[in-house]
Amino acid sequence: MKLVLVRHAKAIDRIKALLKGINDQDRYLTKKGRQKFSEYVKENKKFFLKFDQYACSEYLRAEQSLDVMLEALYASDAVKFHRTKIKKITPDDLPPYFIKWVHNQKINSALI
Repeated sequence: MKLVLVRHAKAIDRIKALLKGINDQDRYLTKKGRQKFSEYVKENKKFFLKFDQYACSEYLRAEQSLDVMLEALYASDAVKFHRTKIKKITPDDLPPYFIKWVHNQKINSALI
């Protein structure tokens, strides 16, 4: 299986989020983060195309990054691509759950 892991785009600063009462999992992408990530994806389009599955963690910034990526790659067709949210792939989680998820996939490639 071809597996590519991509870090989320720039999100609101952790300290600023805390001061606003926003939990870490609810930190959202900044406008500049969205723009730069979209440009990066478009510049490297060949690399990001043609995956069997696109997945992300349940964190808001990961979901938003995936939305930005698919929009940059496929424009209006982005909604038709299979998206999966994977539980327990946060910095605090241990790898076995993720490894089991990967093992159970019936696909050749995934971008997470």
